[in-house]
Amino acid sequence: MKEQILKYLELSPNRGYYDLCKIFGLSMKKLFKILNIKNYIIEDSYIEFYDNNDNRIYWEGTKGKWYKWEYNDKGKLVKTEDSYGYILNY
Repeated sequence: MKEQILKYLELSPNRGYYDLCKIFGLSMKKLFKILNIKNYIIEDSYIEFYDNNDNRIYWEGTKGKWYKWEYNDKGKLVKTEDSYGYILNY
């Protein structure tokens, strides 16, 4: 199953995790277990992922909107990206 999900993400990299759950018939927790995603919060209308330094690295709403944050090795924000294709480098 993991290989199928990763192949799908390779072909459709901007698909959200809510879509993946629907497509593969999985719960969010089961999907995260398969993909080995550990630092997350699931709320009614969104999910968030955090890195090992507790920096928020991903947010996705139930309607498909998402944001990504990237940090350098010192924890400084260096890039943001959103589901509309807007990218900002700092």
